[in-house]
Amino acid sequence: MRALKYWRGMVSLGLLLTISAASAQDATLKLSGIYSNLQYNSESGDLNGMEIMIVPAPSSGGDVAWRAFVQLAEGEAPSSDVVSLTVNTGRDALTKNINAYQLVFTFAGVKYIGLVGSKEMQLRAEKGPMQHLLRGKSYWEGK
Repeated sequence: MRALKYWRGMVSLGLLLTISAASAQDATLKLSGIYSNLQYNSESGDLNGMEIMIVPAPSSGGDVAWRAFVQLAEGEAPSSDVVSLTVNTGRDALTKNINAYQLVFTFAGVKYIGLVGSKEMQLRAEKGPMQHLLRGKSYWEGK
């Protein structure tokens, strides 16, 4: 009987800790924001990298549509455009909270696929290397 009470207590404590940890997390991961790896190379004078600002946009049917202002610099002033995003959500199996967003967009004729987490966006062009864009301020705001 004591062993049963002990295990009930341990299970209750485990559930309490799990619930506390889950409620301490954001119930929903925020997609909107600025993601950047733009950097200025003072030796060459080149600006390189990518910056993406994601914002909600109006749509028909009541769902939220997403748009992104994308900048791409390859040694000179960045090219930029506003693009539409296709967004899918990834959910934590235990808490059902959103823990990542997968997004797809086309910029300058190139298809990009990204994964957005709480601190960064991992982004890959169709035939390019993985890029890591950190969530935070815009390059243009200064670091």
